[in-house]
Amino acid sequence: HSYTLANKWYKRGADLGYAVAQFNYATSYYCGKGVDENDIEAIKWYHMAAKQGYVDAQYQLGEIYYHGHGVEVSYEQAFEWYLKAAKQGHVESQSQLGYMYREGEGVTQSYEQSLHWYQEGAKHEDDSAQFGLGYLYDEGLGVPQSYKTAKKWYEVAANNGNHSAMNNIGLLYEKGYGVPQSYKTAMQWYLMSAEQGNNTAMENVAIYYSNGNAGEVSEEKAFEWRLKAAEAGNDDAMSNLGYT
Repeated sequence: HSYTLANKWYKRGADLGYAVAQFNYATSYYCGKGVDENDIEAIKWYHMAAKQGYVDAQYQLGEIYYHGHGVEVSYEQAFEWYLKAAKQGHVESQSQLGYMYREGEGVTQSYEQSLHWYQEGAKHEDDSAQFGLGYLYDEGLGVPQSYKTAKKWYEVAANNGNHSAMNNIGLLYEKGYGVPQSYKTAMQWYLMSAEQGNNTAMENVAIYYSNGNAGEVSEEKAFEWRLKAAEAGNDDAMSNLGYT
């Protein structure tokens, strides 16, 4: 009942043109709180709030167009809304712009712009942006290639809980890129990442248990982690288990 009452107030505020009420009313429709789920209605009210410069609504529209929730996927429209939010200091949007510029999604690819937006997000402690910076240095995209700088950013991201960064640190140790080669240390990072739900790391852990890279051979543990990886959608794990 409380949702129904809240929605009544949201609607009143939304009709008066209050952006925060429009945003809350949109979210009720988007999540089906006290009303039937209705993407079209949600998007309509998100647009109203976003046009008034309400940053969370701008980000939400970015997400809606990027993932195609109730609309056709449109990277171009997603980019426009993320950009508006990012310019207002919205951290997740800044990180997302870093990715979209890097991949050329909805905008002309630019490593320079990717670097700029990842730096903005990283300044505000966003782990995805910190990971993104690490990746640019790892691959030498728009910056001088440096495993040392890559590792620095991966470690910052990993400390903020980023499991992709944990996996990539493991890879640096496995290959001996910018660090002394160590299967043991690689395994520690892979395990940490896998336990956070990273399916690439799960498969890496399985490989290590299978070939004894880190000093322990266990086909049972290898199978267990490979199964987890496959269930989490890892293609290599699926083909190694004989799924087609």
